[in-house]
Amino acid sequence: MLLLVPALIYIYYAYISIGSFGGEDSFNHYLISRYSFNHPILLLDQWGKPVYTLLSAPFAQFGFLGFKIFNCLVALITSYFSFRSAEKLGYDYAWMTIPLLTFSPLFFAAAFSGLTEILFASFVAIGLYLVLCRRSLASALLISFLPYVRTEGFVVLAPFAVFFIIEKEFKALPALLFGSILYNVLGFLNTGDALWIVGKNPYFFVSNVYGKGTFWHFFQKIDEILGPSGTLLFIVGICFFLIRLVGEIRDKDIQYPTLVNFFIVFGAFSAYFLAHVVLWWQGMFGSLGLTRVMAAVAPLSALACLYGLNAVLKIFKNYRLTRLTLAGAILFSAVIVPFRQYDLPFKLNPEQELMSNVALWCKQKKVLNNKMLYFFPYLSIALERDPFNDALAGGLWEALDPNVPDNTIVIWDSHFGPNECRLALSELLSDKRLRLLKVFKPAEPTRTLNDYLFEVYVFQKRA
Repeated sequence: MLLLVPALIYIYYAYISIGSFGGEDSFNHYLISRYSFNHPILLLDQWGKPVYTLLSAPFAQFGFLGFKIFNCLVALITSYFSFRSAEKLGYDYAWMTIPLLTFSPLFFAAAFSGLTEILFASFVAIGLYLVLCRRSLASALLISFLPYVRTEGFVVLAPFAVFFIIEKEFKALPALLFGSILYNVLGFLNTGDALWIVGKNPYFFVSNVYGKGTFWHFFQKIDEILGPSGTLLFIVGICFFLIRLVGEIRDKDIQYPTLVNFFIVFGAFSAYFLAHVVLWWQGMFGSLGLTRVMAAVAPLSALACLYGLNAVLKIFKNYRLTRLTLAGAILFSAVIVPFRQYDLPFKLNPEQELMSNVALWCKQKKVLNNKMLYFFPYLSIALERDPFNDALAGGLWEALDPNVPDNTIVIWDSHFGPNECRLALSELLSDKRLRLLKVFKPAEPTRTLNDYLFEVYVFQKRA
């Protein structure tokens, strides 16, 4: 029953939101899942994340709304297992895990998007629950697939592995490799790459087009990640947990829930958080410093917040009215955060609106039967076009290839063109084989990635 309210809210916003949290990444994941039945090799696309594509593909056949409904359902499943974990950990007010998680700002926004963070969170939540049920082998088998939901899954495997060693659950350790072995075999059989995990991973060899930032970036964004009340509860939770941990160490009586909290709840969250701190600080593995990645470990931060809430409310255990008032105030302050943080429902951003105009122009000019070279994911949706059909579509980086068919349409945009595609507008303008057909600019100047003014140029290869 507690899940009914967030379920209705999630589905409502999924239905009325034309745009999506996560921008082009949401739409690109949708396209990969939507067309994976037509192009099965997409089921092994490491940017798309193979496990996410496999599970979401049936829903994607019903359009982007069906795709978002998949994430809504997974978010609710994640919330349920987080609640059950709170019960297993012996937390009071375990039911409050559900609002603390479902209305955690990043988790809330990602729940009706096309992002992979929600499925990752579900694997973490279920993996934790299985550990608390003393089913370490099942937990290890499940979370072994985390790197194929999000690449950072390799980071989360480490705290689980240490926990299994401490608990002498040695049979679970080989199981942590199961997902990687299975997918590497499948990758090898389909591509011939014996080290498919490494060779086909887009992040291991990516050039640094996104820059880097300060070490403190994610710390400075903590309110955006957890919300003001969530941040306070998280800090209180850490402090009171460390007090308890020191006490149990001193008494030489460390309890099982304390070990789980140390290695998995607080430990796995910290490992994941600090990994992203370092990646953005050093400009590694294609990090863009996006805070939304923290939605992937929102079940752990929600449990940490509940630990803090329990500690605060115990101070007032003899004052029932004060305790209830405080709990109600904290709950209310947590629930309203996403509605203040985001402009709901999500709308198309200025870049996507301009791409809608580009698609309309293409339809009016009757060039849809021409091959098109572009990169902007939302354009495929606006054009209702399979971007993986080589006969009709190709990558923008192919624009200067002399073997491109005559009359091919080239759609260059300043978001992806000079960045991911490494293709300067000047190269296209100076190419005598291309004829400029149309230039699109937003009504209001809009800055895009790396501070370029967003604009779109449409060319056609001369016959």
